[in-house]
Amino acid sequence: MEKENKRITDKFTKAERKRLIDLHQLAYDNDPRIQAEIQRVEEERQRAKQLAREKKEAEKKRIQAIHDEQERIKREEQEQKNAEENARKQALLQKAALFTELT
Repeated sequence: MEKENKRITDKFTKAERKRLIDLHQLAYDNDPRIQAEIQRVEEERQRAKQLAREKKEAEKKRIQAIHDEQERIKREEQEQKNAEENARKQALLQKAALFTELT
């Protein structure tokens, strides 16, 4: 008889526990304060994500700008070298032409 009472009590306790959990979940799902908090947390998470994305994009742009500036400087140095080389070659050609005129 004690076993039967224990089994009935356990069954009732389990059913009552499930009823309380269901009641709690129903209240949780329908409470506007909780819904507002969930929405606030989600919006905050989205803002943080967007901020991280924008920060990453800004860093990418900054690195690209540095890279572009380095490329521009390198290109200008190369153009200056080419111009100096062309001027030197032109001077040599003029000297050679002057030398052939003299001889």
